[in-house]
Amino acid sequence: MEMYFCIIDIVYLVCVLGSHDRYVKNLLKKLLGYRFDTSRQYTLVEYAAGYAQIDGVILSPSGNIAVEIESRTAKQVRGAILDLFFHEAKKKLLIIVPEHMYDPYALKKDTEHILNMLKKIKPDIVFKVVTLRGSGSNPKPNDDLTILREAIKELQANP
Repeated sequence: MEMYFCIIDIVYLVCVLGSHDRYVKNLLKKLLGYRFDTSRQYTLVEYAAGYAQIDGVILSPSGNIAVEIESRTAKQVRGAILDLFFHEAKKKLLIIVPEHMYDPYALKKDTEHILNMLKKIKPDIVFKVVTLRGSGSNPKPNDDLTILREAIKELQANP
């Protein structure tokens, strides 16, 4: 009987977490069309003996923007920061979906602190962190499109 509940919990988590990811990716597609690319060609991050894959890349004449979407715990967000850091794009956008986090605004502050420390290692990178108002289970597309549009505009304006 316990195994049955475990399978339901896993399916639930995959569906719920996936809905937040789909929500944000759909907003980015609406905003950017084909310029938001999720193909492996753009999203692969190579490490010494392995690899990771970020959520997408915004193709831009002013320089591509690596994108990571996170709605989970602070520990998982910190891992996403490293994947963004090691992605080849100079510009990085971390999108926090305020769903499964204790305090997404405190997490944004911590994330910005970590990114400032990483800039000491790689000073030419440009990071932007945004916290959306909506999520897959509580969409607020008008608010979130505005937040994303402004963040992307700011990153594109940076050389």
